[in-house]
Amino acid sequence: MLLSTISYNAIIPYGTSVILGLIILLSLKEVLLSSEAWNTSLNSSFNLAITPLLFCLAAIIFYKLGAII
Repeated sequence: MLLSTISYNAIIPYGTSVILGLIILLSLKEVLLSSEAWNTSLNSSFNLAITPLLFCLAAIIFYKLGAII
């Protein structure tokens, strides 16, 4: 019980930042995908930044659903 409360309180305050960052990065990736500057190195960099944010978003959704249930 205590461990779930600590991790819940540690992750949820950053939810807005995670969602905002994910939206910005995905938008930038979509815009740059159609430009001449797009290459495999840039693709890897964006994937490197987006992947942890997706895991954080999944954790936030999991904890929010756990709080509801």
